[in-house]
Amino acid sequence: MSPPAEIQADTLKRFIAGWGGWTMESFFATLSDDFTQKPLPLSCGEPARGREQLYPLLSSLMTMMTNFKLTIHNTIHDPSNNTAVVYAVADGDTPFGPYHNEQAVFLWFNSKGDKVDRIEELFDTAFMAEFKPKFKKWALENPGAAAGRPPCASANPNA
Repeated sequence: MSPPAEIQADTLKRFIAGWGGWTMESFFATLSDDFTQKPLPLSCGEPARGREQLYPLLSSLMTMMTNFKLTIHNTIHDPSNNTAVVYAVADGDTPFGPYHNEQAVFLWFNSKGDKVDRIEELFDTAFMAEFKPKFKKWALENPGAAAGRPPCASANPNA
């Protein structure tokens, strides 16, 4: 049986607010302990990440990106299946130019509806193809701050 729709809706609202807040605390606040994030499209070949793997990547992105702004274009909530979808554009400033990533985030809620258990996140591959080499260069120049790869980056660090 699905948890009440109101609980899921509140969790979805808190997830979006946390994402838009662009801090580690706000982003991770609604994620379950066994949370996983799968970058899409599958053709990127990126493995699913748990909290432990996602934390350094987001820390790197949050360290280098300023003036973050999240624009939500659409949300769909399906309480009977414990799921939701968010279509958004993330914008910000990086040391190597503007960040403008269009993405769709598919969420699955836990059995209580109060946490997000899983995300599958579809990234703008055209933008990521341009962003990846710039991020890699920045990461090489800032090794203490860059602890992760950008989503949809090659699993091969030499790629």
